[in-house]
Amino acid sequence: KHAGAGKTVTVSDVTLNDGNSGGNYILTYADNTASEITARALTVSTKAVSRVYDGTVSASGTAIVTSGALQGSDTLSGGSFAFADKHAGAGKTVTVSDVTLNDGNSGGNYILTYADNTASEITARVLTVSLSGTVSKVYDGATAATLSPGNYSLSGLVPGDVVSIVLLSSNYDTADIGTGKTVSVAGLSLSGVDKANYLLGECGERGDRGDHVGRHPVG
Repeated sequence: KHAGAGKTVTVSDVTLNDGNSGGNYILTYADNTASEITARALTVSTKAVSRVYDGTVSASGTAIVTSGALQGSDTLSGGSFAFADKHAGAGKTVTVSDVTLNDGNSGGNYILTYADNTASEITARVLTVSLSGTVSKVYDGATAATLSPGNYSLSGLVPGDVVSIVLLSSNYDTADIGTGKTVSVAGLSLSGVDKANYLLGECGERGDRGDHVGRHPVG
């Protein structure tokens, strides 16, 4: 059944219409050995891929036929899939290669071409801001607080990416002096060359001694 040139076609069961049920002839058959089965054209792509940003172009795709058709019990398996770039976004391209055609002829029954999937996506990775440590100032009649970089950290950041926190404001719960006071923050945002690959989730806190930075929603 496989594609190829110089293939043999056997002949049998020809009817002789001689008015004598073929009895007027001694019939023998000769194979034709110059025939061919041409390979079937097949285009393969992948189902849309969606994953969270991880700083790589790796993709886990599933090979599918987008043009032509597999015949009989032939199947596809394997394949290598990769995003065109590593950055978060929609409508991204995933390339396809190295798909295996299981046709009993090492893929020779098909002329295989690949089509990119351009409807894939990498979703932004959610970062958690952890707020902790001591905040202190001399009484000045105002609630404004000043945090240092040591008062917050990011978890979930891909190693090597450059992302930092921008803080709009921070305030004590009251302007009065005291210890064990709560400091709330507002207007957190991200900066850095890789910030587009991330979203801010909700922050957490640790119960450190002295004044502390309280839990707050971030947007």
